[in-house]
Amino acid sequence: MKPAAGLQSNVERRASEKTSAVATAGSQLREKKSGAAAAQAFDLSGASSGNEPRLLIRTCKHILDNGAFCRAAAVAGSPYCPAHRLLRQRLRRMARAHRRAGVIILPKLTDLTALQKAEIQVRVALEAGHIEPERARVVRYALRQLAADLRYQQRLEQALTAADGERSFKVGR
Repeated sequence: MKPAAGLQSNVERRASEKTSAVATAGSQLREKKSGAAAAQAFDLSGASSGNEPRLLIRTCKHILDNGAFCRAAAVAGSPYCPAHRLLRQRLRRMARAHRRAGVIILPKLTDLTALQKAEIQVRVALEAGHIEPERARVVRYALRQLAADLRYQQRLEQALTAADGERSFKVGR
């Protein structure tokens, strides 16, 4: 029975060693989270830890589609990595172009060729995404109505000139 008692005390001693090791690891973790220990962990001199100094590299602040930060090294003087810096630059340029192209300057709508040019400008702006589809639909409708009015005016003028010509011909006879 004595060997069993010795075995039991051995097991108890090991269990108490494990629990004390877990307790010290927990207290060390709490110390690391505290301000003084955190400052020592990031000490660049390396004197407090005895290890080589840790190299601190700023990482990219871009947030990926999955919600995580991009972990690439940031360019000096910028909070972003080269790829996301270029991406942001392109997005800024596209936004600027979009703002500039939001205004469509149409030619004077005096004849059918000017109306055709205006129709093409509206179609190009719609395809480029510079105007909304609903607005383009309204403008194109107005241009078609104006074209119909211009055609009607041209036919009316032709009929009037033809009628004036016949009268002058009849009068001359």
